[in-house]
Amino acid sequence: PTLALQPTPSTHLMKMRTFCRLPSTASVASAVTGESEDDNGSEEDDAFDDNDSEEYEEDSVRRGWVDVIHDYVALDDDDTTLVMVFPRGQGCGGGKQAINPDELVRHPRREAAKIFLWENAMQTGFQDFPHSGPVKQSTYQHVVRSKVVDTMLCMGLKMQSFESIDGDETFLKLALEPDGQVLRHLAHCCRYRLPIKREVYRDLAHAFAGFPPGAPPRNADGDEVLAYTEYSKRLHDKFEPFREVDAIRLVSHLLVHHFNMAELQRQGVISRMFPAAKHVEVEELKKTWVKVRLDFWRHGEGVDAIRDYFGEEVAFFFQFFAFYIRMLAWLALVSLVMFMIDNKLVEVSFSMRSNSKLAFGLVLVVWASSFGVIFGGKEARSRQRWGMDSGSVAADMTLSSYRMELEGTWQLFFQKMLSTGGVIAACLAFSVAWGQISLNFKKSEEAVLTSFLIRAGSLAWSYTVPYLARLQNHRTRRRLNKAMTAQLAVVKLFLYLSPFLRTAFVINWTQMTCAPTLKEAADMAFRGTGWPTGVNASLYHQWLPEYVVPDRLSVMGVILRNSHANKTCIWGCQPARCIADDSGSANCRTTCYDTLRASLDGLYITHAGFSMLFLAIAIVYAHCKARSEMRKPTQDSKEYTWLQFQAKCDEVARYEYLSWGGSYVEDFLEVVLGFALISCFGIIRPSITPVVLVMQIVEYWLLVYRMTHVTARPYPTGSEGIDMWSRIIELVTVLSAVINAGLAAFLVPHALHEVEGGPQGYHVLSVQPVHAGLPLLVHGLEPTDASGREPSRGLQPRVLVEGVAGQGAVRHRRTGAGVRGGHRCQLAGTEFLPEGDPLQQELLHPRKAVTGQELFVIKE
Repeated sequence: PTLALQPTPSTHLMKMRTFCRLPSTASVASAVTGESEDDNGSEEDDAFDDNDSEEYEEDSVRRGWVDVIHDYVALDDDDTTLVMVFPRGQGCGGGKQAINPDELVRHPRREAAKIFLWENAMQTGFQDFPHSGPVKQSTYQHVVRSKVVDTMLCMGLKMQSFESIDGDETFLKLALEPDGQVLRHLAHCCRYRLPIKREVYRDLAHAFAGFPPGAPPRNADGDEVLAYTEYSKRLHDKFEPFREVDAIRLVSHLLVHHFNMAELQRQGVISRMFPAAKHVEVEELKKTWVKVRLDFWRHGEGVDAIRDYFGEEVAFFFQFFAFYIRMLAWLALVSLVMFMIDNKLVEVSFSMRSNSKLAFGLVLVVWASSFGVIFGGKEARSRQRWGMDSGSVAADMTLSSYRMELEGTWQLFFQKMLSTGGVIAACLAFSVAWGQISLNFKKSEEAVLTSFLIRAGSLAWSYTVPYLARLQNHRTRRRLNKAMTAQLAVVKLFLYLSPFLRTAFVINWTQMTCAPTLKEAADMAFRGTGWPTGVNASLYHQWLPEYVVPDRLSVMGVILRNSHANKTCIWGCQPARCIADDSGSANCRTTCYDTLRASLDGLYITHAGFSMLFLAIAIVYAHCKARSEMRKPTQDSKEYTWLQFQAKCDEVARYEYLSWGGSYVEDFLEVVLGFALISCFGIIRPSITPVVLVMQIVEYWLLVYRMTHVTARPYPTGSEGIDMWSRIIELVTVLSAVINAGLAAFLVPHALHEVEGGPQGYHVLSVQPVHAGLPLLVHGLEPTDASGREPSRGLQPRVLVEGVAGQGAVRHRRTGAGVRGGHRCQLAGTEFLPEGDPLQQELLHPRKAVTGQELFVIKE
């Protein structure tokens, strides 16, 4: 709910003004517009220009090392939660966003009303605006910024200001007391969820749900699971202290419900606002996360530290990435065994060697199927430990682009149809492109062109998606991200997988070589590539019939190729390298198989190479921009500071879509695309799995370095898990089963060529049930509760938020049994705190405290 704006008492305001050395409204205006105090008629000192520089000269200055610029900077992040950056006037040396004081604002009251969102905001503070007619930009900025500062003072925010090193911007640091009354009031009004203190559990006299008394419950991983509930000022001592990310969320929530931040930036009142990154927290992240050691091998992966700094959304991504690397390592071990078998480093029978890839295909399907199930359990345990149960994530902020008047109109309907049509049109366009490449270029050129088109098409689609997603008129950022994720994933999965699917399954039918006799068909088929190696060309009548289209399938060939009847046709995937046996038959690798391997090698390398290249460019770009800022001429021996470096990162490397700082959607998509390639086509090149593992480890550490050193600290977005990505992983799992079954049946050479129809003639139904049924088998191993419903994606412990309620005063009733380490335990009639405990009274009002798969009803 929107918070009521209650002015701070004047005595408290005076103390705060003295302590924070707040800028006066007149000094704000002069600092921004470039007018001197004499021009404005103000007798107050300019706190922006004088006070902070004197304080800097008199006080000792902390300095910290910044890896990106390879230098020390002054640390000015104390008492800072958020930072607002105000562009200054052209007379003060303002840069590109400088304010032109002589520019006219034609409708000042109308423009100002777009900024201030609460009721009756325009009744005070705008006496300098005429009721009609324009005002100069200098007057407009003076009045509006004064109103902004006075409003934030009334909110109880602490403020402190300073100029940038080149004088073109003014920084305003916003903060709240870490455990002060204002922060408590915000949390209470916003119904913010916090964990119960560990000390509260010590008063538990009886065992809770099978857990020992006197300590918080632990999940299957051995981690403590604290109960989360809505904060209450009256029971403040029962909750864990506020974290920095809690303060960032609450202050941001307060500001965006009173100011239209998009309008503030559009009108040049501020140039940006960003959460402050504390240098000490960054150093702590280096110790627990960034240092080059295999943290992803250990339990926890430092994910709690990521969550406390970046928020749950980013933490879930890095938890997924680290888990993917761990699972990839197990697959790499299997692929090494396959490599030794294929290269005869291990003595095995010919039949076992020939069928090794079929076995690896089965391993791939099991690996991909178990991936989502196992991670689902980890995700659910993290979601529970962090209090991110369904419905607990704070409501997202409304986007400035949202238009309520479009809801339910034909215009919005056609816009959504156009957005969906764009996705279909993109897939059709790429299909046509693959066909043209296959028909007009040689096999040796096809692999290179395929890799190039995938990268170029992927980049073009990345720039197209934001426009299509905005056509759907999404209200919040989270909904917009979901729409972009779906559109990006569908097209890019199609873009990455379709050329290989075409090579593996379609060319066989669409590029048959037909002639009246087998000899003529063979001469035509091998005219460009030459006869296959390992067999005698003169004995073609012994081994080649295995690669001739059977009569029962020739009708399909006639339909697809418009061939004449009574002709002998050789499959489009022609033999290239063969091993003949004593009977005259041959087991051959086809041209499609070799093309597929070459294309996959090229795509693996370019995918990882471009990802690492873009990360390296972001690091170098941020370094150059920051160093150029430091080299600018300054007055009064000003020193480059930590917050100025963060502002430069926010300018060049913000954590948003299509930014050098990366984004949640783009980073996640890169990892999922790699997972899709290895899951669906790893059977073609098993030996590349260790190489992919090394590339993913390098990419992981580059991402870690970018997030902590280059990317501006993002807003700590909460999340209930990987959300839409879990559905995409399930889709990839099903595709993996079907594609590996088809590859094993039609394309991958093995020793079972005595089956009728040869390697290309295997009946796919003999292999596909084994592959395609494995995801359902693994999924069926997930436990279900007593009502027959699935728990939230895998095994996870159930912990009562109300587990600290009053002794003898609560009865717990749930729809199913709890799960802990695979064992079920029923919760009923459990007693907890002594009668009369204040927390008991707070939690005993009739409402749900946990939502989602389980339901706890609390009654007196």
